[in-house]
Amino acid sequence: MIYVIATIDVLADRADDFAALAKPCIAETRNEDGCDSYQLHRATDNESRFVFVERWRDRDALNAHFRQPHLIAFRDGGAPMIKAKSVEIIDPADVDIL
Repeated sequence: MIYVIATIDVLADRADDFAALAKPCIAETRNEDGCDSYQLHRATDNESRFVFVERWRDRDALNAHFRQPHLIAFRDGGAPMIKAKSVEIIDPADVDIL
């Protein structure tokens, strides 16, 4: 299992456009082999901050996702709207933290 947390800050006047552009990409991605979960969230204190929370079977499935036409179209279309972004790819911890 592999997780992706992507935080994206978009231009304030383009936030709704970004959300609309994301919808078809999200729908297509959820049908990809190896996609266990793919969700987009919007910050409650900043309507122009979006957070993708993704769960993938393995790195190969995630790498295949990066090559999908719907993701490429979303990245290309959304690029002019983005002010800043941060992407973390993480594995589950192997230890009990609590």
